[in-house]
Amino acid sequence: MSEGEAPTTREKLLDAARAQLDRAGGEQLSMRAIARSLELSPGAPYRHVRSREELLTALAAEAYRDLAGAMRRAADQKISGRERWVAAWRAAHTWALAYPNRFSLIYGASAIDFSNPEMTTAAALRVPLELARIAKGGRNKALTGPETRALGVDLWRIRMTFGSLDAELGELPDGLIVSVIRAWTELVGTITLEMTERYAGLFDDHLGYLDTVANQWAGTLQL
Repeated sequence: MSEGEAPTTREKLLDAARAQLDRAGGEQLSMRAIARSLELSPGAPYRHVRSREELLTALAAEAYRDLAGAMRRAADQKISGRERWVAAWRAAHTWALAYPNRFSLIYGASAIDFSNPEMTTAAALRVPLELARIAKGGRNKALTGPETRALGVDLWRIRMTFGSLDAELGELPDGLIVSVIRAWTELVGTITLEMTERYAGLFDDHLGYLDTVANQWAGTLQL
């Protein structure tokens, strides 16, 4: 929406859905309640979105972009590779705690429609892409590549998606892509286990643990 333009009905639906998501979570998102909040008839939203799942998918794509943006802004304020890497991890942690239902939507069980790769796969890869932007400056050139031809094809597809989003990442070596995906997996897993209280009785200093894991990865990548 351009500045000064009135929001479209679809934009109003997304705003109302986002507010409901933040308040009650994705599982409780109700098209009828959204319509009621906008003083629309129960069937009116379906003239702008095909289903509840399409609305959730649009919110998920937006959340991926917002999270990636928070990581990039934090990293860009630092100088060294290690500092940028840790700053990105911390920013992801801060964002997740600020928007727990959005984080759960994109990294928990949800009704996201992954049949639309432009809406989901490319958007989802924006988060590990931010890690890749930093990791490509690492000095470790001996990272392990794919063990099978099929995995090599998968890594080629990831590389092509990275390259479509950032031309400088279109030539990443296989071993670095594997490491970035592993680091992303550990980042999401660490935050998820904290948010679901699975670290109860283990860690009280959650941020300290996150920083330690991030720094261990920075060491592996030789940032």
